[in-house]
Amino acid sequence: MAKIRYDIMVDLHGLRGSEAEQKIRNLLTATANRRKSVLIVHGVGQGILRERIRHLLQDLPQVLEFRPGEDYLLPGLSGVTAVWLR
Repeated sequence: MAKIRYDIMVDLHGLRGSEAEQKIRNLLTATANRRKSVLIVHGVGQGILRERIRHLLQDLPQVLEFRPGEDYLLPGLSGVTAVWLR
């Protein structure tokens, strides 16, 4: 397993779905061309926010690729998502 580095981390704990989506959109717009990777901490819970965020990432043009934290054994496992930007 490769060690994953990330340039910035964003914590979405306590946010509602629409608030979390807006925070991600704003962050990716603001960091485009300056950052290459983001670690999103959404928590495990029932998986609703995790799925909503991962669905959003599929449609954002700034996103090159994203992977669940458990793919890289990142702290938080399924409670985090690693994102690489264009």
